[in-house]
Amino acid sequence: MTVIVSPLKLVDVLQYSFGFVRTMVQTRPLNLAPENWTSYETDFRIPAATFTEWQKAIGNRNPYENRNTLYSYMNTNAFFTCASRLGIDFKTVMHLSSEIEYRDLCFQFEAEKSYRYKARVKDIKPFPGRGRGILEIEIQIMDGAAVKIVHVDRMFFRGLPAQAYEKILARHTPDEKYAGISRRASELALDHEFKALFHVGRKLGVQYGMLSGDLNPIHTVDLVSKLFRHPGSFIQGLCATNLVLSLLKDSLGVEIGKVEVIFASPLFCGQNYYLVVNDSRFEVIDDTHQVKVFGSFEDCTHLRRLMGTKSAL
Repeated sequence: MTVIVSPLKLVDVLQYSFGFVRTMVQTRPLNLAPENWTSYETDFRIPAATFTEWQKAIGNRNPYENRNTLYSYMNTNAFFTCASRLGIDFKTVMHLSSEIEYRDLCFQFEAEKSYRYKARVKDIKPFPGRGRGILEIEIQIMDGAAVKIVHVDRMFFRGLPAQAYEKILARHTPDEKYAGISRRASELALDHEFKALFHVGRKLGVQYGMLSGDLNPIHTVDLVSKLFRHPGSFIQGLCATNLVLSLLKDSLGVEIGKVEVIFASPLFCGQNYYLVVNDSRFEVIDDTHQVKVFGSFEDCTHLRRLMGTKSAL
């Protein structure tokens, strides 16, 4: 079966809401054994109208010449499939980071063309501090037999029993890169080559949710987000990633070959933020220089143009 990647309809929203509530209420025994490291695969294609909707939400100048994760709808399905099989408590999950690599630097999605989506549990690692872990899900976007994009999402979760944590600890040392990221001091606020002001729209969480299938109410309903002691709704992690990709492309002309985006603190809807860049590093900060998102990227602009020129010859 081929998934048609289109904005959700009302019936889809109702189905998601029902499934989300059921997922939050139901609990399964936590079982991180390798036999539960499941996978998710499907063919998909993207109608031309979907490119336009992404442009409206993210603000790209060109709906086709961008690095947007137009396959985000499958990411949502893959996450629920993989995490539920493991028995991870969804109430404790937080999107920690995304890493995207273009294996084909000239690749761009085309409207109505079929692609293959493959996702699998890549690893489960310990997070600094007992009882906490990182779920890694690797995604491959394929055109025929060729892998075009490799995308790794890392999800923080709680609830690891001591014995399970010790087993993971025997295989991996906790990655200190993620420790204390919510309190990370800005390194680029006063030392940057580029700075751009941008606005996170009041309804962007809803817009992106309709495109990606991630309609978690903390991203779409202020009241629900406030119940979790946030000042209001905030955008999804991959939505923030796409905003960064769009700003790098449209403001600096950067063609991304690889990017790692780490989510330190929420980007709230209806607020202004700054993207600051120095060489290959970036941060998204607020007026007080609090770091919200940070990471690094590889600029393949020159190489991509060179490859395009050779192809033309």
